[in-house]
Amino acid sequence: MIAVYELLDLLPAKFTPTFAPRLNALCEFLMNHERMSQVQAAECYLGDRRRIKYFNTLKNDLKKALIRYFIVNPSLAEGSGKALIEDCYRQFTAYKILLLGGKRIAAIELATTLLARLKVVEIFSLSYEICRDLFNHYSNFDSNLSKSKKYEHLMQFYLKQMEIETHVLNYHNRVTLLCNTREAFNPQHIAYFNEAMKATEPSLELGSTLLNRYIYNIITICYSATSDHEMVLYYCDEALKSFSTEHPRYRSLRFSFLHKKIPALLAIGKNEEAKMIARETSALVKEGGFNWHLALLKRTLVCFRAGDYQEAYELYKAHRQETCNSKVLVEYWKILQGYLYFLIQRGYIEPYEDERFYLGKFLNEVPLYSKDKAGQNINILILQILIQLQREQFGNIIDRVDSLREYIRAYTRKPETKRANLFIRMILKMESAQFHRAGTELKTEKLREQLDATPLHFGQNLAVEIIPFTVLWQEILQMLANKFRGTTVRRSRPSKGTSSKSN
Repeated sequence: MIAVYELLDLLPAKFTPTFAPRLNALCEFLMNHERMSQVQAAECYLGDRRRIKYFNTLKNDLKKALIRYFIVNPSLAEGSGKALIEDCYRQFTAYKILLLGGKRIAAIELATTLLARLKVVEIFSLSYEICRDLFNHYSNFDSNLSKSKKYEHLMQFYLKQMEIETHVLNYHNRVTLLCNTREAFNPQHIAYFNEAMKATEPSLELGSTLLNRYIYNIITICYSATSDHEMVLYYCDEALKSFSTEHPRYRSLRFSFLHKKIPALLAIGKNEEAKMIARETSALVKEGGFNWHLALLKRTLVCFRAGDYQEAYELYKAHRQETCNSKVLVEYWKILQGYLYFLIQRGYIEPYEDERFYLGKFLNEVPLYSKDKAGQNINILILQILIQLQREQFGNIIDRVDSLREYIRAYTRKPETKRANLFIRMILKMESAQFHRAGTELKTEKLREQLDATPLHFGQNLAVEIIPFTVLWQEILQMLANKFRGTTVRRSRPSKGTSSKSN
């Protein structure tokens, strides 16, 4: 069902189905209802989930019809580099259909025109296939020695480009996979990143925008892994200088490498420059698209890191969440809303209106991140403590002690989660000190020193540690008084023999 919904998302807002009547009816039904599983859709549409086989056939026929629609209709991304690339693929499909249908002369004319466009967008695989066909044509059907040699040479050129692209992509994909699945890297990972950089960097001499994108991505990941932020910034700038402003993918490439500069700038304390670049990335993408939501989210995070909480609040209020199709991003905005509410209660933000925050409702609205045990679940746990502390709900915090201990034991033992481990342990010390400020400071002194000495990895942890834990800890201390709370707070923890659930 996901594939069908993705195709439906691409349809114009006022699309009128022009398929077979039975497909028109299914298309309209799916467009007018909330997303559902195949079984749910079969039951709702046909009134009987046992007719799943018939529904599956109908769904697959609709998918094929939608794909044909997108092949023959104009681009949905008019005026962008993406539209040019999309049109190249559409023309290539038309060329192959003409060739297979025996319309050779029309096919060859289209292929010759298309080859010049493919050179601009650097789609080497399609260029190679067209040159191979043209070489075959001028050798076997329209005997022309000069053109046969021309396309033979071009065929060999694009074959070489494909080999280089494959070589670079093999390294690039392995590096990005390691980067996406880890926050901290061991010596073997660093060694592989260096190998990838040395193996691919010479190909920068070819001057291909497409290859440069992959190679500079490898290089910046290599320096990010060792927290060499100055070199990350240097190579991001080198990448940006290497991209031609005439390239159809220029805006997306510029967005990508400006996006990479933000964490590096924050890491070396250049907050204002990071904010300026975050603003530029928002302007580079179409409003309402995934990258626009991502850019605005990054702008808001930069404001949190820089302590510009009022601006973070203003960006949050300006964000049109109803246009975001990503459940992950929507949940992340919910987490930011929780932090903003806390900051409003602490007097750091002047709200436009009366802001309310219901903790129980919030926990129900972040089901994906609640399962991300070593990621955003950390923020959810911390938010609960902050808000309950602000509301002086000490009993609720005491009730969570056992689950917090179990959480840090099970999910925060990796190097990349060390800061979260230390911070939650400090919260546990606060509870054992019965929320007495002086006692808490004494019990957490060594942990605080360790936290100060543990660097923040500015990758995923930029999103996990929205407000620096050192800043949050000072805020927690300010909410405490030199007064013992443990003896006066009624504990609602289950009696022996029962277990408390962890969020």
